[in-house]
Parts: sequence; C-alpha cells; structure tokens
Amino acid sequence: MQEDLNDIKSRVKSLEEKIAQKADKVEAEVKPKFKCNVDYNKIDVEEHNSCYDKLKELGYDLVMENDGCIGPPGLYRYKVLDNDGKKVKDFYKLEGIKEFIKKEEKRLSIS
Repeated sequence: MQEDLNDIKSRVKSLEEKIAQKADKVEAEVKPKFKCNVDYNKIDVEEHNSCYDKLKELGYDLVMENDGCIGPPGLYRYKVLDNDGKKVKDFYKLEGIKEFIKKEEKRLSIS
C-alpha cells in the first residue's frame, strides 16, 4: 500500500513538472502582431512580425489567412492593406511580402 502511494506521488510530481514546463513554454511563446487566421505554431512568427513591423513603418497593414484551396502545406494568402483597410496586394508566400517591402522602401527613398 505504501509503495502504491509513493508511486502515485512520484507520478503526480512528474506530471506537475511537465505542466510547469509546458506553461513556461506557452508564456514565452511569440504571438503574431497582425491579424492571423492560421495556426501560427506552423509559421516563423518572429520573421512574420518583423515583416509586419516594416509594413507598419511604410503605412501598411498585414492580414494572413488560409488560401482556401487544397495545396501544398505552407501556402497562405497574405493581404497588404493600406491605412483605409483597402487591399493593395495579395501574396502567397512571405518572400512576396519581403519583395514588396524592398520595392516600397526603394520607392520612398527615391521620392
């Protein structure tokens, strides 16, 4: 009986440690700063947030959603919106967003 009790205590302690580790991970988790309608555990949130920050500096907003069709994994629809919420561009990869940022930065530096 005492062995069973010790075994249960040991299991409870182990579970408490696992729960604490999971809670720490959730608290440290980086969340998207932009409207994101996808499972953000499957994307590099820090990289996406970096693009979002650059778009904000340029006067744009970012929305990310599933593209609505069956396709390869990682295919999302990125919408770049202006300050009035009107769509400026659609992209299907983060690289498209990065290219848009480069072009806008270049355009603004020439002006």
